[in-house]
Amino acid sequence: MSKHFRWQVIITLLGIALLGSLLAYLTLAFATIIVPGTGGTYVEGLAGNPQYINPILCQYNQVDRDLCSLIFNGLTRLNERGEVVPDLAERWEISDDGLVYTFHLRHDVLWHDEVPFSADDVVFTVRAMQDPAYRGASYLAELWRDVEVAKVNSHTVKFILREPFAPFLYHTTIGILPAHLLAAVPAESLPNDPFNRHPIGTGLFKVEEVSAKQALLQANPFFYGPQPYLNKIEFRFYPDHESVLSAYERGEVQGTSRILPEDLPEAVEANSGLQLFSARLPGYALIFLNLKDPELPFFQDKLVRQALLYAVDRQELVDRVLKGQGLVAHSPILPETWAYANGVVRYEYNPERARDLLDEAGWRNPTTNREGNESVREKAEVKLAFTLLTDDDPLHVELAEEIARQWEAIGVKATLRTVGS
Repeated sequence: MSKHFRWQVIITLLGIALLGSLLAYLTLAFATIIVPGTGGTYVEGLAGNPQYINPILCQYNQVDRDLCSLIFNGLTRLNERGEVVPDLAERWEISDDGLVYTFHLRHDVLWHDEVPFSADDVVFTVRAMQDPAYRGASYLAELWRDVEVAKVNSHTVKFILREPFAPFLYHTTIGILPAHLLAAVPAESLPNDPFNRHPIGTGLFKVEEVSAKQALLQANPFFYGPQPYLNKIEFRFYPDHESVLSAYERGEVQGTSRILPEDLPEAVEANSGLQLFSARLPGYALIFLNLKDPELPFFQDKLVRQALLYAVDRQELVDRVLKGQGLVAHSPILPETWAYANGVVRYEYNPERARDLLDEAGWRNPTTNREGNESVREKAEVKLAFTLLTDDDPLHVELAEEIARQWEAIGVKATLRTVGS
């Protein structure tokens, strides 16, 4: 009996030891936190070349925008939820009537050349966009020309609007330029100034070298926020996204900012170690309907517009044409941003509902063609037919072709026509 008891004790102790080892393993596996290392250089491939590394001139070039985001800062920035938060400004106040915005600037900001940042830089940047000779994006000129900017003191700036404008804070995210380097440069000469190739900013990284083939950025030791983990970032420029992907496969770069949807399956198959990170881009594809053309009276009918939307299987477009790289948009306002309304009306794919709406609007279709699609609907001898214009981007053409096919299934004829971009 005592012998049997000893075995039980041994088995019990073994069980405790094994359980203790298992618990120790689980603790190690699930409680270990991966801490990123510091230092080193990250090499990324970009499609295109820099033209204007300047925050008020970079709007039409993705490479310029990428570089400016690392080199310059705005009074504010957008966080991961699209909310406006402080950056070069510590805080701000808005008057009760929504017309006056007063920004209080940080006192610990230095430009990359160690000159202190001040209100003069903010005033200069805004007035550069207000100048009639400004050659940047027209929408920036139109916005800022209606805003009065005034320096209150060395670290306080006031903006006065003509009328309340809810998105104004969003526009204060635009990067600020150094007045001490550019104040003497006329607005019409700014695009040709050497500053655009060797800019001085306040951002996390500063420019060490820029050429037609690459740009080398170094961590800014004077940055007012936390220092980056990387010492340097090297961007290498290629003529197109396919070339960037080939460079990655050859080991020339460690990453790329984008892989086109049509290249995604091949890229994943050819590169087993490829890590893919997805993020929402602030943009969407739209179809604009001409409501003023007297030859297209049906677009003025709300029922017809609703039918066209119900008839498009947008999730199918995302899954098949975009290879899953997209989201169905139910509003022109991006989800998870401050202005998005969760209760917005959603037009889910419903071809039967689309047909009923067209019937209700008087667009009749008594016959069906041999392919199973309905013939073109008519009303008062007017056919429900129009031209669908798109640029010659292959992806846009494929999307337009599929949309035209889906509309044909409810008796609407959209003839595709491409125009050079």
